[in-house]
Amino acid sequence: MQTLLQYCRSSKKTVKQAADPSLLDREHCFACSLFGSDDYGSLTIGPAVFEPRTDWLTRKVSEGYIDKVARRRNMRAWQGEKLRSRMQSRHSRVEGYVLNAVGSSHYICSIPTQGLASHMSSDRAVLAARLALVSLALMWTTPSSALDGFNLSFDRTPFTRSSLSFGPDRHVSGGWMRSHRPFGPYISKDGWTTILEDFRGELDVVGEVLRFHLDGPATAARPKLMNMFLHALIWFHEACRERLPLLATVKFAATLDALAGGGGRNAILDLLEVRLGVQRDHALFGDGTTAATAIDEIYSEARSRTVHETNEKLQRDWSGKRGRAEQIARLCLIGCLAWASEKQDTDDPRAMTSVQV
Repeated sequence: MQTLLQYCRSSKKTVKQAADPSLLDREHCFACSLFGSDDYGSLTIGPAVFEPRTDWLTRKVSEGYIDKVARRRNMRAWQGEKLRSRMQSRHSRVEGYVLNAVGSSHYICSIPTQGLASHMSSDRAVLAARLALVSLALMWTTPSSALDGFNLSFDRTPFTRSSLSFGPDRHVSGGWMRSHRPFGPYISKDGWTTILEDFRGELDVVGEVLRFHLDGPATAARPKLMNMFLHALIWFHEACRERLPLLATVKFAATLDALAGGGGRNAILDLLEVRLGVQRDHALFGDGTTAATAIDEIYSEARSRTVHETNEKLQRDWSGKRGRAEQIARLCLIGCLAWASEKQDTDDPRAMTSVQV
């Protein structure tokens, strides 16, 4: 029997032998359920480009990746027509790839990578696309609700959840519900244009974070700040996707901790005071809960006790605390992104909690 050390050594050799020697430039394209139609125009967040599928298809034809016949056939398929079989060729295979990847989605998110092995290129690109989507969800009051409809087809597509239960007196109940929204919340085209203008500075900083994530710190103008925001956005995305209220609360607390430089409770309270103007003893919610009490519940009681396995309230209903944690994390994240947009020459994350800066 192999020892653990022998296994690790042999696994290390296997990984080295299987490594991809080709470091290529690629563009990864992910169908996404941004809206229920494709007439909202294109959107750029740094390296991430969201395009209506028809615009994306036209661009790929002009670049020589897709032939004109495939373009016509894909357009007809998106209009609900049934296609006849096409003679097998490279172009017919590409046509099939596009139909399978896009499906019923109206938007495509394209992420370029440079000089990365295949698996790393794919991993970085899909995370960049997810973070681009969660940055758009930030523009809604409840980002997790918006993100429920902002999805990459790569990650999930709608399906039906069926339930069945048995109660007293031979009572049987059952039903079904959809797994998630088929696309994002409704907004008019004028409203979409307005909200993008309002959040342009914050989205530009997210674009800087995505570029840092894809290319690494070597070429980044503000690597320390971008690294901090990358941590915060990853945690915020995971919190919004999390189905268990307690774990979502833990992850929103981790978002706040990242923004506060890992300084814990007091640093988070400093962040609230400097970026949001909320004093520790100020009532943060309608029931009179102060900022200090709210952070104690979110960070100390939920995050710290759960991570350190000393939480004696695992069975309680955490949905209310989850909602509060999401609102605080959202406002702090927006406040910090806005600050970074204004302070282009600053690369010190601690400056975000400094009254002097």
